[in-house]
Amino acid sequence: ISQKKFIRKNFNLPNDAFVMAAFHKNYKITIKEINSWSRILRKAKNSIIWISDTNSIAKENIYKAFKERLVNSEQIHFARRMNTSEEHLSRHSCADIFVDTFNFNAASTAIDSLWSGLPIVTLLGRSFTARTCSSFLKTLDLDSLIASTIDEYENKILELANNPHLLTQLKQNLKNLKKTNPLFDSKKSTQDLENIYINVLKDKL
Repeated sequence: ISQKKFIRKNFNLPNDAFVMAAFHKNYKITIKEINSWSRILRKAKNSIIWISDTNSIAKENIYKAFKERLVNSEQIHFARRMNTSEEHLSRHSCADIFVDTFNFNAASTAIDSLWSGLPIVTLLGRSFTARTCSSFLKTLDLDSLIASTIDEYENKILELANNPHLLTQLKQNLKNLKKTNPLFDSKKSTQDLENIYINVLKDKL
């Protein structure tokens, strides 16, 4: 994570807003997510969604879809591409929560968010790609951020929007987990995988 610290003003984000980051590839965002996020944006006071910047056609379609669902265009912000991945990680601190997509979860993007200290709310699906983020959160013992229905997903996000103290506790907990949890222990993961390969080879000899 870059040592360069960002503030919301750097990205034209309101200081007093509840900022939901959605740094997904745009093809992961379907009408299901737009419907859900629109309901949250209408209910959560002073809330905005911060979506990865993309091509002009996709941006126009995203604006149009939210407008059709009675979401104010001022609540839609796009995150331009940063100069480095380290700076991208650093700007996660300007968001309050990361909102996951449904059929195709965040994967490396989710790891980036969690490593940066930004909690994720996800919906547990049925396929591999719809369960990736839930696996990460289970490893971190953050099962409270895993929803089983879209209604529960929205209610979890709204609860955090209305309870900044709970959100602060959650971020601190995630910060502590970063030091000890196996999700972030790349060295041990590598060693475990190497041991599996070695044992397979031993069985063949």
